[in-house]
Amino acid sequence: IPLDLKSYFPSHEVKKSLRTKNLPAAKILCASWEDKFQKAFALLRCGCVSDEQLQALVAELFPEQNKEQTMSRQLLSELIQLYICDRGSQWSTKTKAEFSQYFSVLLSLLTDKPVPSIKRADCVACRQQLQSLPPNFTKKAQFKGMSAREIAKSNTTGQTLSAKTVNKYLTLLSTFFKWAIRQQIITHNPAEGLLLSVNKSASDEREV
Repeated sequence: IPLDLKSYFPSHEVKKSLRTKNLPAAKILCASWEDKFQKAFALLRCGCVSDEQLQALVAELFPEQNKEQTMSRQLLSELIQLYICDRGSQWSTKTKAEFSQYFSVLLSLLTDKPVPSIKRADCVACRQQLQSLPPNFTKKAQFKGMSAREIAKSNTTGQTLSAKTVNKYLTLLSTFFKWAIRQQIITHNPAEGLLLSVNKSASDEREV
């Protein structure tokens, strides 16, 4: 990329696979890409490209980098929907409804932010808020219209979710982040190792 135009592009050099072993075909493809870049350079230098046109131009010339940048800005709500679309076919109707409700709670507690920006501290705070939620809060009229975050802050019932139920949320969250790693959206799992100790002999386990 020319020195005077480097600020417009996500990379300062161009590396592309032409996807062919045929030398004559490779030369034609190379010439085609060279023509595209030279036209782009000319447009940028004449100053007649709008912001929208610039974004489209960069997306065409650097499709892989553009995809990576788009994924890195993916909001938690958007990625949850992609996860459900990808994995949901393997779930029963009951499991899908349960996981969708769990994700709704997790989204409220973590807030809708780009997934790569979610840190370990966010997940620890999410666990603490889960531990503040009352049992069966999704079914109680007194909490109708309130977000999980609001319910956790205002819970004065003296009752909270069991460790077993909290761990269901945390297990789903950790599984979600593992999937995001496989999609190359994040590099580590911020919710790993957060499960609570469970007293298996307890007889008063409460469910959501």
